[in-house]
Amino acid sequence: MALRPRGVACILPIVPATDPLDRDAPGAAPRPRARRWLAALVATPRRIAVILFTASLLLRAAVAVEMAGTPLFRHAEWRETDNSFFVAWAGRIANGDWLGRTPIHPYHSWHAAIARHWARAQGVPFTDEVGRQRWNEWYGGQRFHQEPLYPYLLAVARAVAGDVRWVLLLQVIAGALTTALLFGIGYRLQGTATGVTAAVLHLAYGPMAYYDLMLHRTSLEAFGGVLTVWAVLRAWDLGRQRDFAVLGAILGATMLLASTAQFTLGILLAVLLVRGRPAGRRRESVRRALLVAGAAALVVSPAVLRNVALGVPPLELSSVAAITFIDANASDVDPAAGFVQSQHATDIMAETDGHLGAAVWATLAMHTGAGWPVMVARKLAYFFTPVEIPNNDSYAYYAGYSRLLRMTGLGFGLLGPLIAMGIGAGIMHRRRAWPVLLQVGIGLGLTLLFYDLSRFRAPVAAAALPLAALAIVELAHAVRRRRVAPVLLMVGLAAAPPIALHLAGPTTALPIRADDVAEGARIWQALVREAPTSGQAEAVATRALCDGPRLDSLLGDASPWSVAGRALVTRSLADIQRSAVQRGAVQSADSMEVRRCRGEVPTPRR
Repeated sequence: MALRPRGVACILPIVPATDPLDRDAPGAAPRPRARRWLAALVATPRRIAVILFTASLLLRAAVAVEMAGTPLFRHAEWRETDNSFFVAWAGRIANGDWLGRTPIHPYHSWHAAIARHWARAQGVPFTDEVGRQRWNEWYGGQRFHQEPLYPYLLAVARAVAGDVRWVLLLQVIAGALTTALLFGIGYRLQGTATGVTAAVLHLAYGPMAYYDLMLHRTSLEAFGGVLTVWAVLRAWDLGRQRDFAVLGAILGATMLLASTAQFTLGILLAVLLVRGRPAGRRRESVRRALLVAGAAALVVSPAVLRNVALGVPPLELSSVAAITFIDANASDVDPAAGFVQSQHATDIMAETDGHLGAAVWATLAMHTGAGWPVMVARKLAYFFTPVEIPNNDSYAYYAGYSRLLRMTGLGFGLLGPLIAMGIGAGIMHRRRAWPVLLQVGIGLGLTLLFYDLSRFRAPVAAAALPLAALAIVELAHAVRRRRVAPVLLMVGLAAAPPIALHLAGPTTALPIRADDVAEGARIWQALVREAPTSGQAEAVATRALCDGPRLDSLLGDASPWSVAGRALVTRSLADIQRSAVQRGAVQSADSMEVRRCRGEVPTPRR
């Protein structure tokens, strides 16, 4: 039985359930004009969705204004990141290589380290050219390095507007649409209260707005996952053929963004065909399955045709799965550390030549007993860590420059238990919530196969927000009705993540790495040098040193950074001061020190 949506009165006590929204109830005292206006404003779910979309858009615009003039919008200049590689790939496309005939794969410092180890083992003289060639072969030559939709979007932005960062506008709009879609999903699950709660959680969780402003595909992945859930619910509710075709097109586009959407597509097709078993429904279900599969194939077909033209396996949309699985699952890897490189990566890549199946088998063969299942269990616990584990970028570092991101206040330390409660609530309402459970389950499962990273967790968390909202509303109803058993169940589910984290051991990954600060400082120096006047240069330097994240605990005697990392950061911060002095913004580094506003950063020795 489908759950009936509850009325607006569930969240707005000023609108009694017995009152029509367009006029006063018979015999009731006339309501004040403001209350009438507000009642009319939220009279329909569509109006509420528009309000939430607008609020989300304004929040992201405000954060963007706050972050203007910080390194955030130049983060892709850091060559050790996927962000930088996507920009380079987009440049290759915009310059005419639309098919990618010339292989393009990144070559970061960790690539060079593995290639150097391979060359030493093979007795081959090592050069960067040798290393690049080795990785091009392991990555499959002309195969897409990662799913191609995002770099092609960047290329279009560069060709049309002259700057890849115009894609951030698309991401901001997509982020605001995600808020509205989460309301729609929650409303379809259990009414207005659940929908509004899901949207508010999305507004309050800082990394969601942050990734919308980061030049990376994480934002669009989250949007694609939420849009998929919304489209499934809509297609199943309305049953129209065009809705199933739209669902297939959305899944196809999402596959070009993150090929893991193929698992969602396969399971949905299986569900459609299984539903067709009863007499009289098979033909309808087969027709719907064909519509979904056909629309998805149509959207993916340009990438497939490109692969065929270049002699690449038709459905190969990424080449990084083998090395990622090795580094995330080898026996010497600690899942508490986030993104690390296994010492066995070189040997396994050389042995398997980068083929995924062989690499998975060789990696799992390294474990003894229950080693790998225990590792996966620890990854499940670390999924709920309050730390936003950095990879290409650090949320904690950039949030130091945004009061809005810090003020939203909802960290994963609170959101994680709510999601755990939500999964339990979703299972209890699985006949209605199964599309959300499916999306969350696939995302969580793939996260457990690879890394616990903030950018991997964000799309899963976004899809899980309707479940968390459902749990909050169910808990409120249980408390109001004094039902002890549901309350105890919810409390137990909420307690599971912190207990699991305690058993798994502390997370050793740092929210801010020394490289994050050093690279940010390098961009700050450039911003100081590029300032039009000395006064503006002083303002930039002051903001860099005064308004950023607190570094006292990271630079103190009990610092988790290495000695080299602390020296790197201290030197980088001193370089900002020197840039200001050279720019004529201040008379000396000593006077700049007065403007640092905080005493936690030690003054570097000169």
